[in-house]
Formats: sequence, structure tokens, C-alpha cells
Amino acid sequence: MTRLPGRAEVNRINGETYLRQVASAMARLYGACLQSDGLERFDAQPSHIWAPPARRPRSRLLARAQQLIEQTRAREPQPVLIHGDFYSGNLLWHRGRLTGIVDWLSLSHGPRAFDVANCRCDLALLSGSRAAECSAASLTRAIR
Repeated sequence: MTRLPGRAEVNRINGETYLRQVASAMARLYGACLQSDGLERFDAQPSHIWAPPARRPRSRLLARAQQLIEQTRAREPQPVLIHGDFYSGNLLWHRGRLTGIVDWLSLSHGPRAFDVANCRCDLALLSGSRAAECSAASLTRAIR
């Protein structure tokens, strides 16, 4: 973090400008050109994150969450290079511009939706669920 200009701005999320820059960074990451065997150099995202539970969920909310995870997996059969910990604390900003992404310890391959969900959860915690709802559509459109 000390070699890049900027710092994490977890309390200054700025609507559309912020989302546009974050989505652009995600798209560049997911578009990283790797040969088909290139992903094998990176670990897969831990399977327990996407694996179905051993038992049926006890609540409707958990059952719905599992259904959404399965739908996401079905839509994205090809894994891509993902950050694995994509949230505002790992984004560096300087004068309103995204200058870098740090903390690459969780770099792996998996579904794009993993990073989008992580980012969206972070936005919900920092800015409320309405901001997260708006951002989800913007982020998803930008990385497809």
C-alpha cells in the first residue's frame, strides 16, 4: 500500500463515479488474458463457499440464498481470475481516482459473482441496502 498513491476511503463512497471506477477495475481483472491452463497456477476459490449445504436450509431466507448461489453458478460455468477479497478497504484512492487494488493474498479463480457479492455486501454495510441494490446492477452490467 505504501508504494501506490492514495489510501483506502471506506467512508467516502461517491455514488456513480465510485461505481464506474470500481466496475472498470473489476472488468480489467476479469478480462485478464490467461491461456486455458493459466488459471491452474492459481488455487480455486474455496469450494465450501459455493457448495450446497449438507442439510436443507431451515429457513426460507437461507433456502433462497442457496437458490441464488446455484443460479449464479449455473450462469457462469467458466471461472475467471478473481481478487477474492474485493471490498473498499482494498481499494486505494487519490483525489477521487482509483489508483490501485491491494491485498492479493486471496487471488484465485472462480465466478465473477464472488467479487461482486463481496463488494456489494461492503457497500450495504457502509452505505445502506439501497445503495447496494443500485450498485449491484451497475457492477454486474459493467463486468459482463
